[in-house]
Amino acid sequence: MRTADPDQSDKFATANKIERQGDNGALVTAQVAPSTPFFLYTPDQRAVASFYGFVNTDPYAAAAYATEQAVGYAKTVDQTLNLTFGLGALKPGESTKITMYLGV
Repeated sequence: MRTADPDQSDKFATANKIERQGDNGALVTAQVAPSTPFFLYTPDQRAVASFYGFVNTDPYAAAAYATEQAVGYAKTVDQTLNLTFGLGALKPGESTKITMYLGV
């Protein structure tokens, strides 16, 4: 799980939106104005994008992964953006790789 609080000014509420979920990766965006974009993105199909809460540290929380927010879901609110990866169980000595981008 990777999180970011996208406050971009003294106005804490940002226009948050789920742009992608599933086969095309996961992308969640936030902005105060059109000229102030912020995003979390991964091309990884194992990830779920979301925004909720403020200090999100539990990748097993339903809002983080199990209750996927639909593409197009949007709300102007002061909440944290999240990418949560469902990597499954790794055996001893196994590894996996994830790639994610945070942009302003």
